[in-house]
Amino acid sequence: MFHIVFNFFLPESLLNSTSLFARLFPLLTYAGASAIGTFFIINKRKNILELYKYAEEKRVIQQDLELAKKVQDTLFPADEQIQGLKFKFYRQNPNTIGGDFFDFVQLREGNVGVFLTDVAGHGISSAMVASIMKVLVSTIPYRFKLSPVKLLEYLDIRLTKDLNRYHASAVYLFFDFLDKKVTIGNAGHPYLLFCPKNGNYEEIETDGSILGFNIRSPIVQEKVVPFQSGDRFVIYTDGLIECVTSSGKELGTEGLLHILNRNKTVGSLEELQDVIIKDLKSEYGIVSFLDDTMFLILELD
Repeated sequence: MFHIVFNFFLPESLLNSTSLFARLFPLLTYAGASAIGTFFIINKRKNILELYKYAEEKRVIQQDLELAKKVQDTLFPADEQIQGLKFKFYRQNPNTIGGDFFDFVQLREGNVGVFLTDVAGHGISSAMVASIMKVLVSTIPYRFKLSPVKLLEYLDIRLTKDLNRYHASAVYLFFDFLDKKVTIGNAGHPYLLFCPKNGNYEEIETDGSILGFNIRSPIVQEKVVPFQSGDRFVIYTDGLIECVTSSGKELGTEGLLHILNRNKTVGSLEELQDVIIKDLKSEYGIVSFLDDTMFLILELD
């Protein structure tokens, strides 16, 4: 056996040599090659196991995110009508869940509060902070729910003390259906858009500071706007107007107003929501959003 191996690897001159190294060289070469091959096989197996472990961890994380999304979805209002208001909303989160959130606050005498917030950041942490803010709004002393400035100042203090690494913009609207007026408080959030019945959409300019820094009191200047049946409000997060169009520029408030005013005669809120998404795609080339994005359309009954 060895003779055959030697004949295969060595010339006749070396086979006749008494050199031990010359006679062992083929075996050493074979052994070395085998060792290297074994090393690569073991290393490859290790890499495969690591990739499998990574894929499994990624799968588990994705499952957790999907579950978190289902939980977060349940926190949003399910119906499309609340006493005195019809509404429709759209949201999209690049990271499955996000920090854009809104809720209604049922008040006495049929009045309603509308709270919307955009927590800075993305993903799980901002979603958790948004959920905490929902709880705070739900459990806040009742008298604060009647005043946007008091409600937003309360949130500012709690966010600063309890979650001092986070900040958020927010808006709160108190609809008084007896006096037919809405009181608006805006804490560093994009301006609301208001469309009187048979009118045009325009910005409601309001003054206020972002939540989580506790640097100003009062944190907002309230603004009172009278309303009537058929009036509409559009509240949105900055992800909508900061999305980049096919021209390379941001949509901006002007682009959003252009879409809304061109479609101001659209009858139902569902149709209006659909046409907004359609125009974003067809006219501006926007098919997805890089930031958490939400808009809420309200119509007075």
